Amino acid sequence: MRTNSTGPLVPVLLASARPFDAVEIKDLLHGTAYMLVPAFSLGQAQNLMSHIVFPIIMFDRHFAGSHWPATLAKLVSGWQTPVTLLLSEPCEAGFWEQSICRGVFDVLIRPLRSECLVPTLDLAHVHWKLGLAGGPLQAASVKAE
Repeated sequence: MRTNSTGPLVPVLLASARPFDAVEIKDLLHGTAYMLVPAFSLGQAQNLMSHIVFPIIMFDRHFAGSHWPATLAKLVSGWQTPVTLLLSEPCEAGFWEQSICRGVFDVLIRPLRSECLVPTLDLAHVHWKLGLAGGPLQAASVKAE
């Protein structure tokens, strides 16, 4: 595992109603450059995003019990658009492609493993720092309202 001895920790918002996700992902990120900030409800996630700039959001596909693209679009419609990683169980063929077309950076399939999670977060963080976040999710927020 790598440590972040060269700078501050990177906050990562976890939007998931599953307490196990927070426990598991915190363990996987221990000793890395990332600090997980869990939100167990949409209101809590929106409140956190109004106070903290999150370069990365890990969003459970079933968060808030609604259609995930519309819920996610509401969450990321702020001035500082984060890179979004969608958490899911193994899913139907074509789901990854559909998610990417909707503006998701990547789909992380449970169970998560550190050797896959950390490099994905590294790429997502670089993507955000280069200003490449955003895209179709912002358009979806207009349709959802």
